[in-house]
Amino acid sequence: MVGRTRRNKTKKKMEKDYYKILGITKEATVREITQAYRKLALRFHPDKNESLAATKKFQDLSKAKMIIISTIRTKVLLLRRTFRTSLRRIVSCQI
Repeated sequence: MVGRTRRNKTKKKMEKDYYKILGITKEATVREITQAYRKLALRFHPDKNESLAATKKFQDLSKAKMIIISTIRTKVLLLRRTFRTSLRRIVSCQI
């Protein structure tokens, strides 16, 4: 294989299902997400459970909660902006 370069085969990174980590559905509210997180966090918190697997699970729970809630907040913000823009267009056309 002189003169040929090997292609770097990259593994497709598996995305984690954050909803599954928290044990909730995709239709869950922020309140349900927070309740599920708190319930599991008490079980896997490093102060209550000293195993390394529990520490990793706790970190995954925290990350899952953060990502899901920030995604929901972003969607709400975009909907509000879209609604305001649409409302301004309607009001400006009526004048």
